[in-house]
Amino acid sequence: MPDRFQVSSRATGVRRTLDVWVYDDVEAMRAAARRFFPEHAYLTTGACCQIPGYRFPRPAGPWFGIIRYFRGQLDTETIVHEIAHAAMEIYFADCTSWDSRTRAHFRGDNEAIAYLVGELASRVTQGMRRAGIRTELETP
Repeated sequence: MPDRFQVSSRATGVRRTLDVWVYDDVEAMRAAARRFFPEHAYLTTGACCQIPGYRFPRPAGPWFGIIRYFRGQLDTETIVHEIAHAAMEIYFADCTSWDSRTRAHFRGDNEAIAYLVGELASRVTQGMRRAGIRTELETP
């Protein structure tokens, strides 16, 4: 059974909640993602963000979606990458309109932004570690 917990934010002025699932087995994570979203049949990675909570023209409630991780790929870059997908979807839902021109960039499938944010977060935490600066990620 995967570990699960919820996280919430009101950063946009609206409470949004995400479920986070962490699987021991990458195939179990992928199978669960495919069952939940058949469109994710292509999934070959060790993490994914699934946002069914957004429905036209606005989300109905605070629950927004699921981030799934494989325990063998819990590095800063992957964790933050999936969070970036969720953040883009939440931002789009709460801070723009459905017909906004930002839709092409702030829907959650913008891989370029998610990779950029994940990679930069990873590089910053690595730099801090090299400089002897402890982060919350390293505190038990």
